[in-house]
Amino acid sequence: MITKQEVTAMKDMREDGMTMREIGEVFGVSRATICYHVNDETKRKRIQKTTEAMRRRSPEEKRARYKKYKSKMIAYQNKRYRDDPEYRKKKQEYAREYYRRNNENR
Repeated sequence: MITKQEVTAMKDMREDGMTMREIGEVFGVSRATICYHVNDETKRKRIQKTTEAMRRRSPEEKRARYKKYKSKMIAYQNKRYRDDPEYRKKKQEYAREYYRRNNENR
């Protein structure tokens, strides 16, 4: 994630005449990322375009997109649970604590 200080530095470098590609190499990000953060007009248009697209979607489209996102997220969490012992241990501890709290209240 790019911080506000980094964005300020990017803008200063751009004003000093560096190309977006050179700035990207300094920060280890793509030229498109630099363009997005340095050029406020590009950022504003991107946000506006995304907002308009969200408004145009019907409730059915929104539900379908959410369902697709949710299934990908669950698949990712299941894979991580299988492959990462620390994650599995953390989830198991959370489940034990959750059930313990709920059983105390009964």
